[in-house]
Formats: sequence, structure tokens, C-alpha cells
Amino acid sequence: MVEPSTASAPDRPRAPRWLVTGVLGAGAGLACTLLWLKLGTAATAPAPVVRAPAPKLHAPPARAAPPKPKPVLRRRAFDTPDFTQTDPELGVPGGGNSYCGPVAISNSVMWLSSHGYPKLAPPGPTPHEQQLELVRRLGSHHYMATSPLSGTGAFGILPGLARWVRDAGYQVERLEYEGWRGHALAYDVGVRKPDLHWIASALHPGGAAWINVGWYKPGPGGQAYRRHGGHWLTVVDAEHDEHGAPDAAVLVLHDPAPYAGTKFENTYVRVEPIDHGWILDGKNAFPAKGYAKVGEGMHIKREGDVAIIDGAVVLELAPPGA
Repeated sequence: MVEPSTASAPDRPRAPRWLVTGVLGAGAGLACTLLWLKLGTAATAPAPVVRAPAPKLHAPPARAAPPKPKPVLRRRAFDTPDFTQTDPELGVPGGGNSYCGPVAISNSVMWLSSHGYPKLAPPGPTPHEQQLELVRRLGSHHYMATSPLSGTGAFGILPGLARWVRDAGYQVERLEYEGWRGHALAYDVGVRKPDLHWIASALHPGGAAWINVGWYKPGPGGQAYRRHGGHWLTVVDAEHDEHGAPDAAVLVLHDPAPYAGTKFENTYVRVEPIDHGWILDGKNAFPAKGYAKVGEGMHIKREGDVAIIDGAVVLELAPPGA
């Protein structure tokens, strides 16, 4: 019988020991390298960016209200006389009750006489005496023809003032009227509803302005305003309030009426537009919308009356020597 061979199979070629050792070493090194990279990457990778919450923005603390500006001392208003029409020294017919026109005009004429036009004031020992004489002359038949019963309308104010300026040796560059009351066409600008900015435009050296308000009894709900008289006032400043802040609805007046007091006063009044109703004057009736009433600050002649600006006069003189 044949016994199984005990002879070994031929030997397979073996890699040299140095190669095996190198390979094993290289594999181990590669594994170590990968492990090191893994660990190193984990160790050195930048931490995720965690943004700090934005600080809360708090509204700045409320500022205290700025102090109100001090009253602006407008020299024109303080340098213009505030004459009372019933001054007993006048000695005019009716005690001066109807002399608001000549007195209101005289306030501005006296201011102009001390600001470049000295011949506008008549001779006299003091400015007060000069103004007394000025009122008397302006109210005379030679100039404004003031009536002791009905006062002075625009028909008397405008040509009388123009004549006074001319007789003093000066030239009128502009003498105009806006409003609905009767007046000479020579002074008409075609505007029935007086404009406040137009009035203010005359308040500069060599200029002056006046308003004529009507006294009205208002009907129920302001549906109608019935006229029963009028009054002239001197405009000494405009378009700013008593603190000096701009305000297009403000006029500063010198009121010659005795019920306004006999002491000097710059009267700040607020002008308010009328948006409905009718103006009634005798047989005349027309819409009141677009006219303006003088409200807050106005001295009212009789309780319950409403003052509406019926007309306004502006004057501009040529420079002295022109």
C-alpha cells in the first residue's frame, strides 16, 4: 500500500525579512499618522463661533424741553408811541372818541420822524407835544376830515396821509389799500381780503402799516356777522409771538382805544381765518370765508363783539433826499 507522502510541499518564496519589517513598520506609521491627524484635527479645529448677543439699544433719555427764548426786544415796537385817542390834552371834537384813525396814523408817523424823516413831525418842545399837534392836524379838514360822529374812513385816511407826507417834503413810493371798505381807486390793489404777509412786508425802515377792523355782532353758529362800527390800529410788528418765535398768524398792535388802557402796551394778537358765514353791513352781504378775525389778545370794545379785519393800509417812503 502506498502510504501518504510525508514529504512537505515545496517552500513558497518568502519576502525578505527587511521588506516585511519595512512594510509592517510603514503600515503602523501610517495608522499612527492617521490617528494623529484625526486627534490633532479634533484638537486644533477652531471652535464654533458663538456670537455674543447684541447689546440692547435703549432709547436715549428724553431731553428736557429747551427753555423758551426770551422776548425779542424789537426796537420798532418799543420806539413807536402808543397814544390814547381820548387824551384830554388833545382838545379835539367829541373828546377824541372817534379819532382812532388820526391817532393810529400818528403813532407810525412819529416813529418815521425819528428814523430818518424828521420833518414829518410838526414843531414842538417834546415828542408828546409834537404828536398832540400831529393828531390835530391829521384830523382836520385839510387832511383826513375826521368826523366826531363817524370817525375816519379809508376815503379820508389815504389821501390825507399822502398829502401830509408830500407837505413835509418827502415822496411816497407806495401807499396801498387792501380790503372791502370804500376807498379811492388810486390806492387800490384789487384785493378785498387783507393779507397778513403783505401787511408785514411794509414794516421796515421807511415803511408803516395799519389795520382797520370792523366790530361785528355774530349770529348763531357764526352764520352771519353784522357790522356796527370800526376801529383803526397801528401795526408795529408781525409774524412772531411774544417769545420771538416765528408765527405767521400774529400781529403786534398799538391800540389807541381808551378801553385798551392808557399805559404803553405791545398787544400781541392772533389772527384767525373765517371759513363760513356771511358779512352783513347795511345793504351789503357777502361771504365771510377768507376774511380774518382778530382773536386772542385783542381788546374788544363791547362784550360779545367780533373784530374782523375789513382793510389795511401800507406806506413806503422814498429815501430822504430822493
